[in-house]
Amino acid sequence: MSEIIQRISTPRTAVLLFVLFLVFSGVLFNWGYYANITSSEVLIDSTFNYTPSRAYELLTNYGEAGRTNYLHSLPNDYVYSALMALSMITALTALTQRLFPHRKLLQKIYWIPLLAGVADYLENVGLYRMLSNYPEQLDGVAVATNLFTMTKLSLVGTSFLLFALFGIALLVKRQQSKR
Repeated sequence: MSEIIQRISTPRTAVLLFVLFLVFSGVLFNWGYYANITSSEVLIDSTFNYTPSRAYELLTNYGEAGRTNYLHSLPNDYVYSALMALSMITALTALTQRLFPHRKLLQKIYWIPLLAGVADYLENVGLYRMLSNYPEQLDGVAVATNLFTMTKLSLVGTSFLLFALFGIALLVKRQQSKR
């Protein structure tokens, strides 16, 4: 897998995937099911560290139509997860290849957004179970889903932070090489 990621991780591929991610995000959140879930409540999958009672409070507050929209939005969230992970994988790999060409261990940093994508997929499985079984409360599923949400949000945040730091480092390196 590492060789494939190294091969496809060009700046062009990273930019293309990031543009696709942004377009899909705009459509999904402004005109898709997510736009119709709720106007006043946060989405469970963007809430850091919720309890089962808070998760079910949110599901209740969404109402029947909101829960139905959320359930129908989950297939789109799998595409969103894949685009987010792939764009960050290719971007971080392209940056590390240029910044650290002889440090193979640092070039394995793509595992961070890859694991974020896996956590997002697992979170969606939990949300599907919670939504499709509502009003039955599956507290164990809610706890596991919360762990996947926290993992996803932490790893996505770490990926964006690394992207920013490595992007700045590459700009500095290019400026120094021009002197």
